[in-house]
Amino acid sequence: ALYFLSKTFFYISFGLLIFMTLITFTRIFTVKKKVNELIGSINDDLDNTASNVLTVFNLPVLIVSDNNEIVWFNNKFYESVNSNADVLIGKSLTEILGEKGTEDLKNNHYVTTSYCDKIFDVYETENMMDLNIQHILCFVDLTNLKKAASEYKLSRPVAAFIVIDNLDDITHNMREVERGQVVSKIQSVLEDWFSTVNGISRKISGDRYLFLFEERDLSSFTSNKFDILNRVRSIDFGERGRATVSIGVGLGNTFRECEEQASQALDMALGRGGDQVAIKKRDNSFQFFGGISGANEKRTRVRAR
Repeated sequence: ALYFLSKTFFYISFGLLIFMTLITFTRIFTVKKKVNELIGSINDDLDNTASNVLTVFNLPVLIVSDNNEIVWFNNKFYESVNSNADVLIGKSLTEILGEKGTEDLKNNHYVTTSYCDKIFDVYETENMMDLNIQHILCFVDLTNLKKAASEYKLSRPVAAFIVIDNLDDITHNMREVERGQVVSKIQSVLEDWFSTVNGISRKISGDRYLFLFEERDLSSFTSNKFDILNRVRSIDFGERGRATVSIGVGLGNTFRECEEQASQALDMALGRGGDQVAIKKRDNSFQFFGGISGANEKRTRVRAR
């Protein structure tokens, strides 16, 4: 545009562009050279044995100055933590640990942090070199361990007992065929619910079911407040009323503990009037969902207590 408007301004601008480009490349070259000199000086500060050990050390290592400036990293840090680690030289440790993590490391010489989509335990040790304190940070990758721990927690067993509260009331004086049809309707809704997760369900009596699933699925049930209660309650048998269920959920370290906790939770749900879910946790506390229909108690209050 300048060429057509004013050739004089065009040539001046073009000259300035070339000049600035040369300055930019010169600065880039100078910075890279200074970074290499800085890394070399750190290696010189360390004795040859220490330098070689840290360079080939099998854990990622950072060296940080006393004012939290990153001055050196070893090969393992470049390979397994950040392949673009060169840009960290000269920057603050907060780029990796954040403000709180840096403060915790200063106070405790240890911190757990997330960086580059991984989880690390960072351990600090101090080294005095030419009257300057250098902080050597070792990074221990915990990513796979944390994933395994999370998967273990999510895959722990959960047991649930489900009872149809008012089956006898609904089917009173019904023929066996009609009773079977009532049970079939309720069971169909329950089985649809069972199939939403990767669990195991069994009918253990005419009105009672056992449901085993993983703890990862419990959060989805609690998030929708066990909508199975509403789905069963929506089954209308006319003058005989609507069906309701009580569910006792037990969490434990073994299947036996889960079964015992679930049984106690079911007693609590029935004692509170039914049409609800009671969850008995590992710390023996209870959590409840539902309980809006005002059904008759199936256990005495003393038994519930």
